[in-house]
Amino acid sequence: MSRWTQSLVKIANHEVETLQKQVAEIVGRRQDVQGQQARLEAQVDSEAQHVRDHPDSGLSHMAYLSGVRQKRARFLQVLAGLDQEEALLRQALAEAFESLKKYEIVAQNIQLAEDRALARQETAMLDEMGLRLSRGGRDYSPEA
Repeated sequence: MSRWTQSLVKIANHEVETLQKQVAEIVGRRQDVQGQQARLEAQVDSEAQHVRDHPDSGLSHMAYLSGVRQKRARFLQVLAGLDQEEALLRQALAEAFESLKKYEIVAQNIQLAEDRALARQETAMLDEMGLRLSRGGRDYSPEA
């Protein structure tokens, strides 16, 4: 395989790996946000139980619920942004995979062409040696 095709494959492979890491990072961030959402919901349940046990804390609970709504809205915004970012990264990753595959095919085709050329040279040398032997000559080295 020629050096330039190896370089193209390495560069494309690096790009694919970088994009895969970025997608994994986005997925991790989404899981963090979803974990925060789950903790918030558990906290809301706990606060609701507290209000049931202590009805006099109802007014402060209303303010708390207002803050919870705002947090939920922020979580949804963050998740929507992460979804959009992930979709763009996944599209870029698909394109990078496509490019990598093209470069690998080009490299493979070049390698096959080089192998065929080498095989033709070997065949020509063997044919020449066979012709010299069939003529009765003892010198069948390619240098003669």
